Amino acid sequence: MIKKFQRLHIYIEHYLHPTPKRLTRKARDCLRGAYFREEIEHDIVIAEAYLKRAIELAIDQGLAIDDPVIIDIWLRIAYNHVWANKFDEAITVYRSVFEMLLSKFGNKNNENNNKNYKDERLENLKKAIYVAKKLSDLYIRVQEYDIAEKYISWRILRLQALLQGNNDIPEEEYNISEEYPTEELNITSTIFENTKMINKEYIASIIMSHLGEVFYGLGKQNEALGWMQQGLNITKNGSGIKNCEECAGVILNNLGIIYEREDKKDIAISLFNQAIEYAEKAHDIKGIEDYTNNLNKFNLEHIDKK
Repeated sequence: MIKKFQRLHIYIEHYLHPTPKRLTRKARDCLRGAYFREEIEHDIVIAEAYLKRAIELAIDQGLAIDDPVIIDIWLRIAYNHVWANKFDEAITVYRSVFEMLLSKFGNKNNENNNKNYKDERLENLKKAIYVAKKLSDLYIRVQEYDIAEKYISWRILRLQALLQGNNDIPEEEYNISEEYPTEELNITSTIFENTKMINKEYIASIIMSHLGEVFYGLGKQNEALGWMQQGLNITKNGSGIKNCEECAGVILNNLGIIYEREDKKDIAISLFNQAIEYAEKAHDIKGIEDYTNNLNKFNLEHIDKK
C-alpha cells in the first residue's frame, strides 16, 4: 500500500501537478495529496485541509505569508470554494489575496533590495487582475452588483495601464472601498477618452467577452451568447490589430465550447476552426495550441460516440 501511494505521488509530481521545489518534502506531499482529493476523489474538504497544512509548513520553514507560493495555494483554496458553491468563503479568500497583492506595491524598499523587482511587480499585477476578475464574477453571482462593478472597473483600468506599459498601481487604488470611483468606467466610452490606448475596440471586446463568461456561469445562456456576439462584432472594427484578433479567437473558442456542450457539432467545429484562424493571424501561439486541442478533443469524442 505504501509503495502504491509513493508511485501515485511520483506520477502526480512528474505528469500532473509539479510542486514548488522551494517547499519541504512534507509540504509538497500535502500539495500532491490535495491534488488527488481535488481532481480524482473530489473531496474538497480534505483537499482544503491538505492545502492549509501546506501553508503552515511553508510558513514554518520561513516563507512570508505573501510569498507567491503561499498566495498560489490560497488561490487553490478559493477555487475549491467556488467549485463547492461556497461563494462567501471564496470571496473572503480572494479578497484577502487581492489585498496582499496590492500591499506589495506599497513597499518601495523592495525596489533597491531585489534585482527581480520589476519582474515580480509585473507578475503581482497580472495576478491581481486575475483575482479582480474572480471577485467580480462572484459578486455578480451573489447579486452584489455595485461591488462587482468596482472590481470590473479596477480590472479594466489596470489592463488599460498595462497595455500602455505601466505596471504600477496608484496608491489610491491599493484598496477597493465603497468610495471607489466607478464613474470612471462607463463600459464602452468614458474609459477611452483622452487616452493613448492602442484601440478602444480591444478593451470593449474584453468586457463583452467577460460578461458573456459570467452570464454563462450563471446558467443564462441566451444572455451569455448575446454578450459574446457583441464582443465578436466589436473585434471586427479592429480587424488587422493583433489584440483584437487575439480577443476574437478567445470569444470564438468560448462559443465553440458552448455549442459543443449543446451537441451542435457542425457549429462547434466551425467556431473552433475560426478561433484557430484568428489566433494564427495574431501569432498567438498558445491560442493556436489550445484551440487546436479543443477541436481535436471534440472530434475524438464525436468519433467515440459513433
